[in-house]
Amino acid sequence: MNWITANLGTIVCSLVLILMVGLALKSVISERKNGSCKCGCSGCPGCNGCCPHSRKEERKDETK
Repeated sequence: MNWITANLGTIVCSLVLILMVGLALKSVISERKNGSCKCGCSGCPGCNGCCPHSRKEERKDETK
């Protein structure tokens, strides 16, 4: 019990950090599943395949 009380601040901070990372991952995964991204997409070099329009362009290139 002394160990828990001595490390309570670390335990609480760790749990909050784990919760925040989990929520961030959940958000990213749900955005990918829905086919959306928040990069702006107009000439964005970081949009390599994350957006629906870039996937359509890749498919058109593959069929040619």
